[in-house]
Amino acid sequence: MNKKVLVIIILFCIIALAFIVYFSLPGPPSVGHNDSRIISAINQARSVMSYLASAEGSYDSFSCQNKDMALICEEIHSRGGEAIIALDKQSGSQSACIYSLLPYRSGRNKAEASWYCADSSGGADYTVIDPGGNGYCVDGESAICPSKEPQRGGPKLYKNERYEFQLKYPDKWEVSFFEKNEAGFAWLAFTAPTGNYIFKIFILDNPEELSSREWVSRLLQDSSEKGARDVPGFPIIFQAQKELAIAGLPAYELYGVFAYDQSNEEIYLARGSLLYKFEFPVAEENPNLSEPVENNKIVHEMLNTFRFLK
Repeated sequence: MNKKVLVIIILFCIIALAFIVYFSLPGPPSVGHNDSRIISAINQARSVMSYLASAEGSYDSFSCQNKDMALICEEIHSRGGEAIIALDKQSGSQSACIYSLLPYRSGRNKAEASWYCADSSGGADYTVIDPGGNGYCVDGESAICPSKEPQRGGPKLYKNERYEFQLKYPDKWEVSFFEKNEAGFAWLAFTAPTGNYIFKIFILDNPEELSSREWVSRLLQDSSEKGARDVPGFPIIFQAQKELAIAGLPAYELYGVFAYDQSNEEIYLARGSLLYKFEFPVAEENPNLSEPVENNKIVHEMLNTFRFLK
């Protein structure tokens, strides 16, 4: 092989090697990659959220000023997002959420913005509904992420004149009212389109006009006594309890109540001589239920519209 051919071969190898090195070097992150990093950071924030609630009994310190959150918020900001945090109340908060606009997804479809949102109910997902809207992640008022899509056709209004309340529900959900029975209560059922997810409202007499907390305290005491006597179905088994507000009034929740093939949220709201009990499955995957995570969000949105007529 002559010297000229050898030089050409060497030069070709050098150029090829440079080409390979150049295209293997990491370039600037793509805008789509930025969205992925924002989503990852929000999911990390959800873990911090859970830890703080467990360690401190509230979400009060869940903010970008928290040492465990500072880098997470900085990461979201550096990727073109904004870490927006909301607590249901300023002190003694019992729910929290964090969300950010996704710049790439929103930029691709300028007519429809897209956010990623996570809340203390355990849910985290994309949504085209602005989480900062009324009834969702509004600091000092509410802290629940919206569902993925707006309800087509708009919500319907259910109004009960006898028991003096109203609330909005998705137009494709079915509603049934049952008059007071032998057990002494009336009840209402909102059923998801697929049939195997039901939101129930029980209306019970409260002759002593107990507060929501007093009602639950007596319920648990009675449950414990029945459990000690080996009464079937007692004591009530649940994962957590907390105070919250429904229609501007103090309510009390038992979360993760054992109900055989599912776990429920049970929220008790006392008002005068009546007690309203809201019961629905928790936001966790369950083969026995239809889209429990998404439907749980919808129920919380319905609860945000619950109002008394007088």
